Amino acid sequence: MLEGAQKRQARTPEEQKIASTWKKAYWDRFTSLLAETPPDLSALLSSLKELRGRLIALTPAREDLAREAEAKIDLEHIEQMADNGAFGIAELSGVLEYLVSRLRALEAPAENAATDAWMAEVGQELAGMAEGEQWGSPLLPKAFAYISEKLDTIAQQSAESKVNMLSSYLAQHGAECTLA
Repeated sequence: MLEGAQKRQARTPEEQKIASTWKKAYWDRFTSLLAETPPDLSALLSSLKELRGRLIALTPAREDLAREAEAKIDLEHIEQMADNGAFGIAELSGVLEYLVSRLRALEAPAENAATDAWMAEVGQELAGMAEGEQWGSPLLPKAFAYISEKLDTIAQQSAESKVNMLSSYLAQHGAECTLA
């Protein structure tokens, strides 16, 4: 049933290499900005904005969850804190914990244990980061990449579920359904 969708998602080796190179360049730039003195948090803020938007997009009919995400990831407040040197690892940890709690609520329950284990590991590393090294750590881009990949997976599974549901409905009612 999803063969057409799977064909569209298949990448050639060249496309995979380009995507891999692009991701590496993005996360290298992310890390280098955080390693500056003082750290440039613009990439971090941009990533938070993107992740918040993607999180909200997964539950478009839930305005309460959108408001919650906007409150927990208050970009204006975070930016003001960052401008005044008041946004540190403790504050970022709270944002990451919120993002992971929403991932857990949206992902398949079978994935929760892996997400919990990942968050426990990240939480320990965040707690152990020294104040002076906090922003240059390779942990931060890895954490953002992990959350982004989880959101990709959740969005793909949600779309596949909707297609399967619609296909079943159309099949029961005599309509043909093909994915082009």
